[in-house]
Amino acid sequence: MSKFILVDDDSTMNLVHSTTIKYHKKDAQVMEFKSSLLALDFLKETVQEGGELPEYIFLDINMPEINGFEFLQTFEKLPKESTQSTKIFMITSSLDLRDREKAFSFDSVYGFICKPITVRTLTEILSTTERRMDF
Repeated sequence: MSKFILVDDDSTMNLVHSTTIKYHKKDAQVMEFKSSLLALDFLKETVQEGGELPEYIFLDINMPEINGFEFLQTFEKLPKESTQSTKIFMITSSLDLRDREKAFSFDSVYGFICKPITVRTLTEILSTTERRMDF
């Protein structure tokens, strides 16, 4: 079973992305967070308790409390042995190429996706281990 976390303050996008994931991967476990801080707290607690982090995190760039880049700065401070199996994909409606460049400056970022996530995009994500994918 694959585990996914969606971090986006837009409930509609979370619903669309969750539905897309569950359509493509019937046994997927999907958690949604409208708060980037709550998502980080969950991840930190999971690490502290010795739990397994999700395989995939889809992270919006523009969030109200802390943005996606600030989220990444904190995430990358977690122990590498806990985070090395987690692939983060930035999701955005931004067309600013600087956002893409900044996203790929983080080791944990595997891809940059323009909203919404489609079945085709998800298929590509799940079938490759490549880093630095653009969708």
